[in-house]
Amino acid sequence: MGLRGPSDTNQLGRQDGCHRPDSQGKGRTAKGQDGLSGKCREDFNAASANFIAALREVGPQLGNYPSAEIIELEVAYNHWAPFRIAWVCTLLALLGVLLNWTSRWRPSYWAALACYGLGVLAMLVGFGMRMAIAGRAPVTNMYESVVFVGFGPLCWGWCFNSSIASPMC
Repeated sequence: MGLRGPSDTNQLGRQDGCHRPDSQGKGRTAKGQDGLSGKCREDFNAASANFIAALREVGPQLGNYPSAEIIELEVAYNHWAPFRIAWVCTLLALLGVLLNWTSRWRPSYWAALACYGLGVLAMLVGFGMRMAIAGRAPVTNMYESVVFVGFGPLCWGWCFNSSIASPMC
């Protein structure tokens, strides 16, 4: 077996173009894949419309499907990642407090307090978004529980800082 030369077929053994033979009921999926790869957008649009129609038919049998607003909210949640913003803000707050503690530079305390407040706000926004998306409190799986438990020390820290007579300066 020697090296084969270039041919007009790709790795799947089909000719390049918009259509693939419908073998074993996979034609609609193949057309959608061709359109997704940029070969034939009309096939992709038709396959997408067929897929959406099939979801609408089967959807009521599977239960309530989320509304477009909930899906958009979940996409925004995944894009902005409020819990990531929260830990970055609280890490900056820690660095600001350490700077204040070592140098007694007063502006670093206020900057740390602002970062801390932004971190708490980001956590609250994240919890609110998770509750709106899932329709329940975000404490039912391990990730949500860990994030929720992490929110407790944030609140206690805020309370302790508010209760001391003179802040760290």
